[in-house]
Amino acid sequence: NKGRVQFAKEHINRLFQAAKAIFMDLGITKTGLLTLVHDTLDANDMNDEPHVHIRLVVSRGVKSTPYQNPNVNIGLPLIVIIPEIKAVSPSVKTRGLRLATTWVRRGPPDVKDEQWNHISKATDVQACISANVMHVDEALMLDLRGFVKTCNSVNFFIIRGDEVWAPTKDNQMQGITRQKTIDVCRANGIVVKELDFSLTEVYGADEAFCTGTFPSQIHVTEVDGRKIGDGNCGAITKKIQKLYSEFVRKDVERSREEILADISAPRDLTHLGIYTTS
Repeated sequence: NKGRVQFAKEHINRLFQAAKAIFMDLGITKTGLLTLVHDTLDANDMNDEPHVHIRLVVSRGVKSTPYQNPNVNIGLPLIVIIPEIKAVSPSVKTRGLRLATTWVRRGPPDVKDEQWNHISKATDVQACISANVMHVDEALMLDLRGFVKTCNSVNFFIIRGDEVWAPTKDNQMQGITRQKTIDVCRANGIVVKELDFSLTEVYGADEAFCTGTFPSQIHVTEVDGRKIGDGNCGAITKKIQKLYSEFVRKDVERSREEILADISAPRDLTHLGIYTTS
């Protein structure tokens, strides 16, 4: 949006956290990486394009021999920035999503931490293939205990009564849009509960929707052949979409300099009576 990266700080922080977890030194600062993204947008004359989707990929780079051990890597990681003009089809926003439960489960963090947004997403790809076979838009995935967790490429919410229910954050990708949706709801008096719930409670929900950076929020019309609510986008989902759109607008209205300064700023602990000195 306007040459600004939506919720840049959160996306950059998530990348650096995952890189640290897998012992990868990116060899660049957070502000340096965002500046590279800005430079890429400028070079492609995309600053006035409202629908730019950026794919940022980091690999360990060149190896002395094809082997998994990071000790054989030579030099710094390879950073690839792919900007693409890509808008959500209006027809998808209008008709909503059809989901079906897949046999593929979300695993615990001692197998593979689902917080890592890594390029080898074998679990999600398998679930995506499952969705294709079932002729639905997304596969709904459960955890190893059978509770509803997430979809193969987007996060999942249901609405029961006047409450928004979000699956607990364990065993799923820590979606930026997921968290921002929760923040927007709570800031505007909409009750959000993060809890375990079953497919039965999904089938009986009044509304359901999915979230992601690309689509924001899209309502769910059907899960496993059961119509959700009246099959249309519900009143609370519509309200969340409107509130979120305004939230995004305010974020990208900031200048690049303000966003870069926000990324490099120390933690603000003044509300706890803790003051830092430079």
